[in-house]
Order: sequence, then C-alpha cells, then structure tokens
Amino acid sequence: MNLSLSVANSSRAKAWKNQAISWSDFQKRLREPTVTQETVAEYTKMTTAQKSDVKDVGGFVAGHLANGQRKKGHVVQRSMITLDADSPRKDLWEDFLMMYDCAALLYSTHSHRPEKPRYRIIIPLSRPVTSDEYVPIALKIADNLGLDNFDDTTYQPERLMYWSSHSRDAEYVFETNDADFLDPDEILNEYPDWTDISYWPELPKAKKLLARDVKKAGEPTEKPGLIGVFCRQFTISEAVAEFIPEVYTPTEQPDRWTYAEGSTSGGLVVYDDKFAYSHHSTDPAGEQLVNAWDMVRIHKFVELDDDAKEGPPVSRLPSNKAMTEFVNKIPTIKSEVDKIALGEAESDFDEYVDTEVIDEDDQSWLQYSQNGSPIIDYNTLAKRITKEIPIFYNDTEFAYYDRKRGMWRSNGENFIESYTGRVKLKKLTRRNHLGETMKNIKTESHVAGKMPEKPQNLIVLKNGIYDIHTGKYSPGFDPDLYARSCHPIEYDPDADCPIFDGYLDVVVGENKATIYEWIGFLFYGIYNFQKILFLYGSGGTGKSTLIRIMQDMIGDEATSAVSLEALIKEPHAMPVLFGKTANFDADAKPEFLKDGSLLKKLTGDDPIYANPKNEKQFWFRNFAKLTFSMNSMPAMTDHSGGLARRAMIIKMDVKVTAAMMKEFPLEVILQETPGIFNKAMQYFREALKRGTFTETDSMKAELQDWLEGNDTVAMFIKEATETVLDSYTEAADLFSAYKSYSMSSNYKPLGRNKFYDRVVELGHEKVKQRVNGIKNPRWVVKELKPIITDFE
Repeated sequence: MNLSLSVANSSRAKAWKNQAISWSDFQKRLREPTVTQETVAEYTKMTTAQKSDVKDVGGFVAGHLANGQRKKGHVVQRSMITLDADSPRKDLWEDFLMMYDCAALLYSTHSHRPEKPRYRIIIPLSRPVTSDEYVPIALKIADNLGLDNFDDTTYQPERLMYWSSHSRDAEYVFETNDADFLDPDEILNEYPDWTDISYWPELPKAKKLLARDVKKAGEPTEKPGLIGVFCRQFTISEAVAEFIPEVYTPTEQPDRWTYAEGSTSGGLVVYDDKFAYSHHSTDPAGEQLVNAWDMVRIHKFVELDDDAKEGPPVSRLPSNKAMTEFVNKIPTIKSEVDKIALGEAESDFDEYVDTEVIDEDDQSWLQYSQNGSPIIDYNTLAKRITKEIPIFYNDTEFAYYDRKRGMWRSNGENFIESYTGRVKLKKLTRRNHLGETMKNIKTESHVAGKMPEKPQNLIVLKNGIYDIHTGKYSPGFDPDLYARSCHPIEYDPDADCPIFDGYLDVVVGENKATIYEWIGFLFYGIYNFQKILFLYGSGGTGKSTLIRIMQDMIGDEATSAVSLEALIKEPHAMPVLFGKTANFDADAKPEFLKDGSLLKKLTGDDPIYANPKNEKQFWFRNFAKLTFSMNSMPAMTDHSGGLARRAMIIKMDVKVTAAMMKEFPLEVILQETPGIFNKAMQYFREALKRGTFTETDSMKAELQDWLEGNDTVAMFIKEATETVLDSYTEAADLFSAYKSYSMSSNYKPLGRNKFYDRVVELGHEKVKQRVNGIKNPRWVVKELKPIITDFE
C-alpha cells in the first residue's frame, strides 16, 4: 500500500509536490540523514533563525495537499500520524511499542542531544484520514503516551516535518517496528463521540497560552480606529450572525459553535463574546485567537493573502485592506468613525480656539477640476486660518494665540499644522498639502523682530485682564497684550478668604502679611524685588500645603517646578523658567544652596542663557520668583552679602494636626482663591509703594541666625578673639588660631585666602609691616588678638 506524501525542498516553498511512496522507501529516506557541516557546539550557539536555516534540508507533510498549498484547510487527507516528542521521557519508544503493536518509526531531530533527546514518531495508517479525523487520532495517541512528551503544535494536519539531518559530530537515532499499519477507526472508537471536540484531550499548556494570547492581544473594544469601532459594535456572536452566518452554527452551549464545513462539532470556543478560538482543523480561522474583526476578515477575505509575501504584519495584508474597505461601507461604523475623527478634533481644538470664529462652511479655498480632482488654493486657506487663529512668526519663534485663555503659546507650528489637517483639510490631508499651506501661513503672518513684552502690571486671569498697579479689572482678552501665561483665578471683587486667613494666623503667625505680599509678587511680570522666599521647618508644618495653594493660584501656564538641583546640574533645565512668573521647589536639597551665585543670577537684572534640548539657544530675563521649602536651612559659603540681601526666611514650626485640617480644609481654601487673590493684591500694592517686603522681627532673627551660623570667621572673631587697641597679630598666626577654633567646633574652615578676605569684609584692617625687627614686612591684622589659651 502506497502512502500519500507532499514534499518540498524548503519549508518556505509556496508549491508542494504531491506523490505516493511505499512505507519501505519512506523508511529508507529517513534512515540516511543529511549531515550538516556545523558542530553540535556551533549549532547550540546559533540563533533560532540560523538554526531553522541549517535544519531546513527540505520537508514533507504526510498527506495530500490541495493545489500543492500547505496551509489550513488545504489538507485533503493524511496517510501517517507524525508526533514531535520535544520533551520525551527515556522509555517513550518502548512504551509506544507496548501500547501499539503497529508499524512505526522513530528518528532523532536536528536539535537532539543524548542528554536532551528530541524524537519524531511516524505511524502509517491503514486508510487515509481527513483533517478532522487526524487531530483527534493524534491527540488520543499522544494522550495515551502522555501529552507532556509532545509539542503542542504537532497535531496540526498541515504541519510540516523536516527530513532527517544532524550536525557532523552529533549522534543520530533511528528505530523501526515492522507490523501492520495502524487502524485509525480503532483510535476514533476510543471516544464516546470523536466529532464532539469537548471529548478531546486538553493540551497541558493550552490555558496558559490562551491567557497569554488574550493579554497580548489587548481589549478588542479599546483598539484604535476601525478595529475598535467594529469590536464595540459587534461581539463575536453578533459578527457571525450578521456577516458570516453560513460559516458557523450554534450549539446547545452558548459559548461553543460548530464550523459548518467541518466534520466535528463545538470546536469554536467563544470567550466573553470578545475572543474566539477554533479547534476545527479545517477552519481558516482555526488554532488562533481572533476578535470579531479578524473572524470576519479571515472568512471573507483570507484568500486574498495567498500571494502575499511571508512575514508582513496583519495590518498590511490584502485581506486587512479589503476588510477595511468593507467595514467603511457599513453605515453605523462609518458614522461612529466620522464622529471620532471630527469629534476629537473639535474637542482638542475647542480647548484653545474660539469656535465662533471657525467657519467650517467657508471652503472658498477648495475648487475641483473637470474630472473631480480637488484643487487647493493654499494662500486663501492660509488667510482663513490666520483669521481664525492669530499667529506670530519671526523666523525663530512660531507662536499662536489661545483665545480661550488669552495667552500666546509657543511651539505653534505643530498645533497649526494639526489644526490645518484635522479641521480644514480633513480627508485631503497629505504631506504636500500641509507643507504648502504652512509655507503660506508663515508668509502671511511673518513679522520682523521679537514678540513685544507684556506690560509688567497687566496679568491675564480666567475671565479677563487685571492691572496690579491700579486694581482695575477688564473683562475679555486681547492678543495685543502679548501675554505668555494666564492664571486660573476667576476675578470677583467681593470675594474674601476667611479660612485661608485663619490658616495663615496659625502656621505663619506674624509673617502673614509677608505671605500675602509674596503671593501677589508671584503674579508680577518682573523680578523687581530681588528676593527669594525660604519656608523651612520640620515635616507636617504646612509648608507643602502653602506651596500647593500658591501653585494652584498661579496655574500651570505660569508656574514651573524646576528643582534647584536641576537648575545647577542640568544644562537644559534653565529654559523651563522662560515665560513663567513663579518657580517652586517643594523639597529643596540644602546642599545645592551652599553656592549662592546661581540664585543671585536668577534674581538679578542680567540676561540668562538658555540651552533647550534640540532647539535653538536664546537669552532671557528670569521673572520666575524662587520659592523653596525645606526641613532645615542649608550651610552657606557665600559671604559676599548678595545672597543675604536676597533671602527671606520664614520658619514654620507649628505642627498641623487633624483638628486644624478639619478647621481649615484644603478643598475649602482652594475655593477661596479669588478672595486670596484680592487680599494678596492689596498687600502687594502696599509693598510696591514702600519698595520693600514686610520683614518681621522673627524673619530678621532667622536671617541673622542663619548668617551667623554659617559664618565661621565671624563666629571665630566673636568667640575666640578680643580687640586690643594699638596691637596686631600676624595674619598667619591668626589663621592658625582660626583653624584650631574650627576644628574644635566641628566646623569646616575656609581656605587661607578666603579667610583673609572675610576678615577684611568684617571690617578689620590687614596690612604689611615689619614685625619684631625682621627686615621683610609681613601681613598683620591690626587690633585683633586671638585668645590663645583656648587653643593650647
């Protein structure tokens, strides 16, 4: 009896040759393996792709393939069972012979090693079997021997098997059993009903693999675009009933369907009506997890993929293109897709553009040729867009005006390009159309010079413009103000803030006026008061809450939160301050405040150099007032006086209890921001008139303690020297005494030159003169004598 066989010279072959072969010739073909040139060690180190190339010495499918195509649904019949034992127990072959006294052979596959064997068992059948019969037969034999021995994919009827081969120094195992061919009906009769897939053995890894595939596939209804829309509108069962009712028939179990052209029943399992997995061997959608989209795509259009190259993603297959065209013609789908496409654009741009100025009916920029092709007048379109959205372009900066917030926004090119495509061009959006339109927009809106600076006293609130100097409010916005930020305060002249006022009484006490003044200063358009606010104290004293309130009032558009560490260490952090009026570091690291040079620079009048990442460098004046919160004040080595003049220190040492939080709830305080704003403006106007902030006795004492506590030279002079008229001390001796004092007090001493400079800064005279008759003059410090006995 000859056996049907399909062969090809490579696993990648498109066309397979059907032939007949005797069992003896088939055994002979496998008894003499191809020996490849690599060693076992070399093969082991290869990648999966390299291994596949090496062992691809041609292969076979033990059956007849329709039209010579090796794919699902094309296996006409199988003549032999082929089982890959990738994890066999030692005595698998002996067990097989004991259980089945039939003709069979076993040979080792290319990856076989004595310590890690891999075999292939082939069993000729006394009659050809269909694909639907093949799977339960193979599964039952494997189940009787132990499913864990075998690869889970070995039961596929269209599965190819490589001809025998091995590395040049590898062993090859070949065993045969001469007996009658296996009767397939004997195996099928072991089932109560082999056509009912629910009786088939369940693969050991099936549930775990299915769970992995479901997780990898993702929620079908949340997929973007048409697929997500389709899966939202059609469940698996609805899609089958609506589009492919002839393909599957329902069973008594609601989660199981039968492939109508197959011989088995209940093989399609539906999970949550979102995914399906078909166990029918002849089902084109079989042995893969599918959603409703792929279920319909495969059954309606999979034939279009016959000539497609191997390897492309599903999204690029002809069947997916055809499915897309098909779905686009479904009215309910098209309606939702249009709603998403246009609705998202509307909602996105509604945030920034006044929809009253958008004229969607004005399509004067669009004409058509005789054959109906669209012709775009780019200049007319550009004028339409710049009328709807004010644009500032000067070759280096591209900004657009946000009518909803009354402010100019940078990075306008991306926004305008998106607006042009999604609101204007829509389906006509092409790269060349966008490019030509943007070119005309730049020409239409081009100006020379920089954007004018906003007047320092005018600020943009949620509902209008406020003059800090006069307290006058004007409803509405004005692009000619050239504001780069806005604040989420809804101006209400009658608003008050009794809860916040009471909260300040508790957490800052006599420093309440200064806090109000500082809040007002955070809105101001320049850094005229060269001050820095330090809030310090242990945890749980309300520092973070106070900063949260300030941040909420100033708003994201005008606030930055660049840490001092980032400003000092990160070269691209500085540009973040541009256009802001407040910068907060709610957890400042004290070690980065030792050197005050950067803080003096940020609060001074000199321009700041900004080096944004991947953008053009520029200079700007910093208006972002610096507010720091920390648990303790840092050590300071800058004694020039510059940082001391800038520092305002408020100690917060009152623990915020649960009772206080109940008395002064944060959510209520945040509702009082219009009232806080009113009060802050009143206090700040008074500070502007005085030309200084309110500095209480406690603030002055904190500053003095900080300065003295950081000035080891001043402490040395105060504690370890005495003033003696008409006397002097050699500078070197005085420095030695200072070092001894510092070491005994656990202070880190300054270097020699810095010590001398600080002595002079503190008002002491350092001169050169002869000492004890020595010819060469020496440096001495007049009228300052160390108390030597303290350092013996």
